Amino acid sequence: WLVICNGDDEFKRTAPDPELTRRGFEPFCHESPSGGIIYNYRLRV
Repeated sequence: WLVICNGDDEFKRTAPDPELTRRGFEPFCHESPSGGIIYNYRLRV
């Protein structure tokens, strides 16, 4: 597995990163301690 952690709340993401999903990464998300959404991505290689 290749995992990218994209945990910066400053981006205020409301959806997965389109570039990473286009490259085949599967998004999964969780809520940060400050209440934002953190999107992480995984790709099985």
